[in-house]
Amino acid sequence: MKDDARAKAAIEILDEFLKGRNLNNILETWNRNNKFAGSSDREKIRDIVFDVLRLRNTLKHPFEGENIYESGRSLIFSYILYKSKKIEDIFTGSKYGPSQLNIIEGNVLKKFIANKVKFFVIKYNVPDFLIEDLKFSLAERFEIIMSILDRRSPISIRVNLRKADLFKVKEKLKNEGVDTEICRGSVQGLRILNNFRRVKMSQSFQEGLFEFQDLNSQKVIEDCNFLEYEKFLDFCSGAGGKILCLASLRKGRGSFFAYDKDKIKLEKLRFRAKKQVQMYTLLKKKKLTNFTNLLIVSYWTFLVQGLVLGAEIRSKNGG
Repeated sequence: MKDDARAKAAIEILDEFLKGRNLNNILETWNRNNKFAGSSDREKIRDIVFDVLRLRNTLKHPFEGENIYESGRSLIFSYILYKSKKIEDIFTGSKYGPSQLNIIEGNVLKKFIANKVKFFVIKYNVPDFLIEDLKFSLAERFEIIMSILDRRSPISIRVNLRKADLFKVKEKLKNEGVDTEICRGSVQGLRILNNFRRVKMSQSFQEGLFEFQDLNSQKVIEDCNFLEYEKFLDFCSGAGGKILCLASLRKGRGSFFAYDKDKIKLEKLRFRAKKQVQMYTLLKKKKLTNFTNLLIVSYWTFLVQGLVLGAEIRSKNGG
């Protein structure tokens, strides 16, 4: 696919997202309906979409007084200007690309050319109601952290300590052409430095030696003192990242329970647990009431989804 075709696909996906649909579902539907697109095309389109959404406030701000409402097209138009790419290479008007700029968009382009430096003012890409609280809590670090949030978060993996250790996985990935570094202060985390697409196809991943997991999510589990407990319940497990991280830390020692009302996510948990060679008990709703009454017993611990929500949300938006 050419750049203009990828841009048109991104516009279609963003338009659906702006209607309130789940982004992952939109991407899956687009992939299913456009099988002509190769894996590299799908990845590049996905990267464009997530990059645009990370920068959403910045990208829509210049058009708020230009009678251009927010749409997939306006966001991609702004994104191309922001990245200093050639408009004529994207808005080609070809069969597979977006139509050429209209008069209003053309006027915006002239303003951008006349004053590129001030066209994109500083606009923080977080909800407005959080800004004052963030300024207070982050103090002198506020600006630099806001700029970091505009970029894709690093890709981190969690080594399955039941099967390997950091150094073994690091060496095996290096032999497959993937460089990594050990994440500071983590006993399970490696950061991927290159050949990102190759990681998922690596033999190490197929063998279940590691999982993809955001470093902050790993650290939340690692920093909690669970060593004195023997039974563990993740009451909002989703696809099981946290409970499997805990099971890996304990090298499978203990009893692990999971519950979530989203059955699709639980299917992913089953698959991931099988690769990790981790036994667990999946709780059904009809058993849940009796089970929750046991949480007050001292040797139970309760993993709450909210513990890692803040740590995960930026990487989720990051693709």
